[in-house]
Amino acid sequence: MYSEGFRKGYKMIFSFPSLKITIAELLVALAFLAIVSYAKHLNIEGFRYLTALFVLFFIMRLADPALFTLRRSLSLMPPALLLWTLIAIISRPENSVLISLFALMYYAAIRAMKSGRRAILTFLSVVIADSLPFIGAAFWLIGALIFEATLYIVEKRGTKIGIDAIESFRGFAEYILTREKRGIEETLVKLSSKKRLYLDAYTFYDCEKKPVGSIVILYIHPGPFRDLGSSALPSILLDQARKRGYNLIVFHGPSTHGEDLAQSAVVKKVVNTILSWLNNPNNIKGMSAQPPRTIKGKYCCVHTILLGNPIIMLEHVEKGEDFPFETVKAIWQRYPNASVIDLHNSLGDELGNPKCAETLQNVPPNSEIKTETKCRLAVISKPSSLSPEEVGPGGVAALYAEINGASFYALIFDGNNAVPGLREYLQNELRKRGFPKGVVGTTDTHLMSGMKPGVDYTPLGGKTAWTRILEESLNVLNQAKRAARSILFYSYRRFEIDALALDEDKLKELSKITEKNVRDVTAALALAFSLPLLYLILKLLLNP
Repeated sequence: MYSEGFRKGYKMIFSFPSLKITIAELLVALAFLAIVSYAKHLNIEGFRYLTALFVLFFIMRLADPALFTLRRSLSLMPPALLLWTLIAIISRPENSVLISLFALMYYAAIRAMKSGRRAILTFLSVVIADSLPFIGAAFWLIGALIFEATLYIVEKRGTKIGIDAIESFRGFAEYILTREKRGIEETLVKLSSKKRLYLDAYTFYDCEKKPVGSIVILYIHPGPFRDLGSSALPSILLDQARKRGYNLIVFHGPSTHGEDLAQSAVVKKVVNTILSWLNNPNNIKGMSAQPPRTIKGKYCCVHTILLGNPIIMLEHVEKGEDFPFETVKAIWQRYPNASVIDLHNSLGDELGNPKCAETLQNVPPNSEIKTETKCRLAVISKPSSLSPEEVGPGGVAALYAEINGASFYALIFDGNNAVPGLREYLQNELRKRGFPKGVVGTTDTHLMSGMKPGVDYTPLGGKTAWTRILEESLNVLNQAKRAARSILFYSYRRFEIDALALDEDKLKELSKITEKNVRDVTAALALAFSLPLLYLILKLLLNP
């Protein structure tokens, strides 16, 4: 929602062909250039042009070999060679003007990512390309001035929210291209404020007080994307807990990007805190339980179940996005010990509040919850065999409970939402196979968000056959059903975490600014490139 500008910018800027494709294109382009330059007696011109292109390649590699990899530095050479070849077939190419087009592209890339001094070196290619490079040099200079004026506008926009827009872009691009987080997380810190965030943790015990399974509900939103901030929190927590032998299921608590952690380093501390508590819980009490109750409204559906404390699960009736943390606050005012879950299981644009407020008012108050002591329960967590674009390293986890003879399951995949209809499909098919009542959800992990240019994320069921998801669901649920044991005790703790969290308004503004900046820079480059291109076209038309 608030990362639209980032997604569009990512799609527009950071799409590169593979190295194998680039080299194949380069070899084909070189062959065409050699044939045409020989046939048209343009060997010297072709050699000078090729030399100028390789100068650009080496300048970019010199600027930063880690950032401008071999693949990225070579990416413009095949089209540059093919364009020269096409012009040479029709007329005598004007090397300096033609090379100024690509020199400006390399200039823009180096200037945006590194210092202006290194970018100026691209002017050498214009000088080398031709014996009389004056027209090309003039176009390069005009283009560079247009680009610099645009960068000035970009910088002015950033001051509105207290950031250096150019440094912000560099940090963003550096992270996308090299996975270096330092620059972009420095920007995220500037867009953040100190907040108190929460999570609920439960462990359930048998008659000998041996742990049977645990629940964690995160009111920390897993964002903004990839492994920045808290994006990977549920994935890391599930993966680490499984490696240490804990049977853990992680639920997404109602939250939005305003509850994103600004620094990914805090994730490790949160995970260690939870795992430490799971290893040494305290305040073990006698178990109380009540079968689930469902309240279905026009816009959202509410499931309540008592497992020591009341647990309230929310989902959209049709399609929707995150339920905001304000939903939790409203419930806690009436029901302070309740845990609240956003099942996040049917992809749509609509937020959970305020249209669901009427349904939430019907959640029973504490005095109406009656306890039952006959409870059998198990939690099973497994790695997933489904597409890694849809399910992260947290895998799939199932909670299975039998309360006073009534069974209930919660099936959670480590993904970001699910395609509409999948939830109902799984519930219907599981009902036929002995699991009459339950819920399906995701952790809302953002670990896979933005992994590919132009793809925000792939929701559960977006590419994988639904029958495969059903097969995996049955596998983990049957294991949980077989593992269920009588629960006599439980422990519970609500953790309060003071950390830097993103300011939702600033993040939204940054997303808008990023979209405007990408638009304006693209327009500036188009204008800068159009001048020499128009000159070449007119020259071809007037002097065939």
